[in-house]
Amino acid sequence: MIETSTSICEVIAKLRIAREAPYYGREYAFGELWNALDRLDDREADDESR
Repeated sequence: MIETSTSICEVIAKLRIAREAPYYGREYAFGELWNALDRLDDREADDESR
């Protein structure tokens, strides 16, 4: 559960960065957000398989 909480915090942080990024940096920032969401999804799938 701690890992999932950390991941959620990471996703929220990436979302804030993406929202506040200048136009030319948004694509990169949103890419980082999607990567964080993928990692969160992978962790949840690992937790469910246990």
